[in-house]
Amino acid sequence: MSSSNTKSTVTMSLMTVLSRITGLFRWSAIGAALGLSVSNVADAYNLAYVMPNMVYELILGGILTSVFIPVFVEYKTQQSPEAAWDVANRILTLAIVILVSMTLFCWMFTPFLVRIQTLAGQEGLRKQAEFFFYFFAPTIIFFGMSAIFGGMLNTYKLFFIPAFTPILNNLILIGTATLYYFYPDKVGLGGLALGTTLGVAVMAFAQIPALYKLGWRYKWTLDLKDPAFRKFVTLAAPMFLYVGLNQIALTIRNNFAASIQGGVAAMQYGFTFFQLPYGIFAVSITTVLYPTLSQHAVQKDWDKFRENVSQGIRWSLFIIIPCAVGYFFLSEPIIRIIMERGRFHAADTKLLSTVLSCYSLALLPYTLTLLFTRSFYALQDTKTPTVVILMGVILTAVGCSLLVGRYGVPGIALAYGIQYYGMAIYLAWLLRKKIKRLDGRRIGISVVKSLVASTVMGVAVYYLSRSLFDSNVFGFIQKRFLRDMFFLCLSIGLGGVVYIGMVAALKMDEFYSVKNWIFRKSKLF
Repeated sequence: MSSSNTKSTVTMSLMTVLSRITGLFRWSAIGAALGLSVSNVADAYNLAYVMPNMVYELILGGILTSVFIPVFVEYKTQQSPEAAWDVANRILTLAIVILVSMTLFCWMFTPFLVRIQTLAGQEGLRKQAEFFFYFFAPTIIFFGMSAIFGGMLNTYKLFFIPAFTPILNNLILIGTATLYYFYPDKVGLGGLALGTTLGVAVMAFAQIPALYKLGWRYKWTLDLKDPAFRKFVTLAAPMFLYVGLNQIALTIRNNFAASIQGGVAAMQYGFTFFQLPYGIFAVSITTVLYPTLSQHAVQKDWDKFRENVSQGIRWSLFIIIPCAVGYFFLSEPIIRIIMERGRFHAADTKLLSTVLSCYSLALLPYTLTLLFTRSFYALQDTKTPTVVILMGVILTAVGCSLLVGRYGVPGIALAYGIQYYGMAIYLAWLLRKKIKRLDGRRIGISVVKSLVASTVMGVAVYYLSRSLFDSNVFGFIQKRFLRDMFFLCLSIGLGGVVYIGMVAALKMDEFYSVKNWIFRKSKLF
């Protein structure tokens, strides 16, 4: 990875760490306020929170984030920044029209939309989810605007603001959930829902000042005959099918989860933890690489395109494999420390930690699937990922049918892994055919080195954590929370030291890239 990409990735990752940490506090506050399986409220809140994002993704989400950037980059590179801003305004205007229309549609058909997500759920769950969904439907608009604003900033290699604004969302929701926990009668479920929607709105509008500094000025422009708009629609057409199929897979998982008390909340909480390393590192890598890949594709510089894809894969292996191993062995203390308080009890910790361990098995293929999919989008090929997601839907349905009856909610997480292993392998094979080769030798070496280092790290963490959490060591620390926190930090610290030592001994290129960048920035060498 080039020094500029390394700098951008590390900088964005550090910013995203703060965002994800506040995100954990956010879900901890929600867990304390609503619990997991004590009532239908937690399931209803989480389902209603996910549904607007599902509708947004179905209509515009994947299109805005995956098709908008290549078109914007092409106009900025081949014509002028002014032409790119004009294209952005036209797409934004159309998006606003569609997103507002979909919000109105959701309000009109709320009972139907909730029912198709809860075919196996109880009537009480449906009614409660309908209540929350009326409040959450406008977030469809704010998610869309946030995606466009963030895409424009990313094409100018400005990654800080889009990574920072989710922190504002998290802080607003933390405050709202805390108020609800202490004053449930005064705040009410309506106040909790309103605060949730407000946080998403702030996340979107907080990006506007940075765009103004770049020279962007919004003008209401709706020209359906514009060549840029037609190109956008041509590229976006297969995305409707892709995103629609992806939402079918999520609907399948929601219905299986709704049949189990606390299932929807466990799936949502578990997925939030699952996305922590993915969101901090993998999204940072892909977000930084995506405009560069799009530019190489426009310029038909296939050697650089291939090199960036290879580096993205190897960086993902270097970071994500040890994170998955750490989650697998440390899920229970992580959940206990972050979630177990208020209305979230020990039995909830046991369930959620098992779900998280099962989710951890899907972390690597999920990350690689994102990278491969974005690589195809950078090539302005939106058809191939659509074919692959159809296979993913089938794998999800088969996996849930076989595993949920036997394992419950953890079976949904295992089915998730089956889906993404299949998709990642197939996408890698198709991408290799598309760009002739994938730098397989270097990737293979990185796979072996990452697996070896992570295995050694996992063994060390496993035995240390067992000896600590199952013993009376440091009994002078009276409070269990403080003792568990100390043990967890010790386990993670040891794991980090072992992994760094192993990758240094194995001479992984990715380790030395980060080391050289840090030392150069700190002027130690």
